[in-house]
Amino acid sequence: MQEHAETAQSVAQPHKSGVPSNYAVILFGIFIFPLILVVLFEAKKRRTTAQEWEKSHYELQYRSSVVFMLGILAMILAASTIFLQATDTSPLQVAHTRMWMGQIANLSYLLVGWVAVRSIRGLFLAGGKRAIGNSRSYWVWPSAA
Repeated sequence: MQEHAETAQSVAQPHKSGVPSNYAVILFGIFIFPLILVVLFEAKKRRTTAQEWEKSHYELQYRSSVVFMLGILAMILAASTIFLQATDTSPLQVAHTRMWMGQIANLSYLLVGWVAVRSIRGLFLAGGKRAIGNSRSYWVWPSAA
């Protein structure tokens, strides 16, 4: 009798997915750096053990956060290299350094936009519990399965 009550109670409670909250953390992690690391490890852990429609979302989240992290690291490396190579303080060299720093800033805006669009689209699809069609793609607009 008690087993039947526990089974009925577990059937009545819907499965709570962590997919939408991970998308929200990705969007906040764009501005608060360490949060994106939480999503990276959480999505990596859950992308093989989740329900079928969730697996594609965790794969998308994992790939998006890895690309974001690698992009940020590459931009930091490029900016530090440009800054350290600027030994001459002539006005021309200062203008050249500022120009390259501006280009790196533009690339960072592009990267942030890419992650934001993917996360918002994923959040929309996760709201309807729809799987991502090709979660291994790096396309900016993921399609539903």
